[in-house]
Amino acid sequence: MDSLYRQAIAAEDDGQLPKALELWEELCDKKPTLVSFIQLGRARMKLRQWQRAEDAFEAALTIDKTFALAMDFLGLIYIRREDMDEATRMRQAAVWLNKSLAIRPSSIAYNCLGVTFHFQGDLAAAKQSFESAIQTDENFEEAYFNLAKLTGLGPEQAREPLRKAIQLDPNYWAAHQYLGIVEQKLRDFPAAEYHFRRAVELDPLDVFSRLFLANILPLSGNNLAAEAEYKAALAGAPEHREITIKFFAKFLDKQKRHGEAEELRQSIKSAPDPSGESQ
Repeated sequence: MDSLYRQAIAAEDDGQLPKALELWEELCDKKPTLVSFIQLGRARMKLRQWQRAEDAFEAALTIDKTFALAMDFLGLIYIRREDMDEATRMRQAAVWLNKSLAIRPSSIAYNCLGVTFHFQGDLAAAKQSFESAIQTDENFEEAYFNLAKLTGLGPEQAREPLRKAIQLDPNYWAAHQYLGIVEQKLRDFPAAEYHFRRAVELDPLDVFSRLFLANILPLSGNNLAAEAEYKAALAGAPEHREITIKFFAKFLDKQKRHGEAEELRQSIKSAPDPSGESQ
């Protein structure tokens, strides 16, 4: 059994999730334990097999009905899954998370419960939940990020939690992107540029990080680099072509390159309709 466990972990580490899933399923068949069911549920979540992941965590609860970690993951499933409406998901997530917290404090449960409160518009309760997550585990970077993103939190208040999240995880792509936005609002343009650059480095396929970077580069006189970022965004994300062209054309207009800007705008009008209908 130890050999199966090691093989499954190695497969996950190598990014071979389907193979890892087969090994976890085999291990659960041969030796159903709390650990094996948790690992099986996690693997299914990574493959977005939401209902099957839920089944695995509920199987763990048949072994120990007070196993709060399984409840944490069940709450997390309902926050992430896409196969039901958001209000239903958040309500069901809160049920599992409150059950977990009734058993023991959990940074994961507090953080996820904060997400459900945020969705419901209860910002005070969301803030309290994220702060409780941090009090439970001061190294939980996602709680700092979620605290920073609370609706109504000003940029000055958001800056420090985001810096803390990045201190804990220097490769936290979303925190770099959001801190770039915050620094731009605070008019610290060099800091904003740095964080947008880091976001692009960490996820080169994210078009919005490239657009944020391209939009701010001209402020430091770096027009050539800005144009390169607009072109990279245009080439890499056809689904966001229209918004990319909007910003790129505005940039070209500021460079007195009105003909190129208009040509770009016309390319939107002449693009084929994805539905196949005539425009």
